[in-house]
Amino acid sequence: MKLNVVKLIIMSTVIHLFMNCSIGTARDACKNNLKASAGAHDCELLSLSAFVPTQNEINVNGVAALMLSCYQYYEKLQQCNKEEKKYLPAIYSKE
Repeated sequence: MKLNVVKLIIMSTVIHLFMNCSIGTARDACKNNLKASAGAHDCELLSLSAFVPTQNEINVNGVAALMLSCYQYYEKLQQCNKEEKKYLPAIYSKE
């Protein structure tokens, strides 16, 4: 019986290392998936665009598109923070 438990622990450790997955809540998984989305990157670009002069209409439209994408990202982030997702288990990638 003890040998089976040891085998199970070793096997689960090996799978955990090779699969590169984490076990957590649905809230953590949702936030992790959002970090990998384009919206998170657009928010970073938006903060950098504050230092770029906007003299033509193309730059203004680009900043407006970044603002919209960043707003949508934060709206989705609010959906991740719902109370019911706090207690649901989930598996997600660490990357």
